[in-house]
Amino acid sequence: MAFNFTPLIDVFMLLTIFFMLVARFTSAEQLAMMLPDPPDSLARVSQMPERVVINCRVNESQADPDAVVYSLGPNPPESLGGISDHLAALQQQSPNIKVVIRADRRLRFEHVRAAMQAVARNNIEVLHVAAIAEERG
Repeated sequence: MAFNFTPLIDVFMLLTIFFMLVARFTSAEQLAMMLPDPPDSLARVSQMPERVVINCRVNESQADPDAVVYSLGPNPPESLGGISDHLAALQQQSPNIKVVIRADRRLRFEHVRAAMQAVARNNIEVLHVAAIAEERG
């Protein structure tokens, strides 16, 4: 019994032609140009994130299992009041901001709820809570 390679060769040739054409189109879009570089540009780059992540985790440095650390993204830990102030400023600059709360599974819900309440106090309407679904066998 022999395996028929004809359809495989056809597909390979079609893919080769496709990628050759796409590479040619993209190289035509990237022409070498000398773009202006003004010394005093009035253009402002928007630094506003459209999504903010609040990390809630157990403070490993303390013996108390209820010691919780909150932080905005990779920033250093701060109090929930400080995070609420940051959220208020971000919400004023970008009314459609989204917040994601990531919490350590060892935390009690009351700590996560405190972060949720900080988001709600700032009238932020889009809130996601990150979780990993467990497989049930």
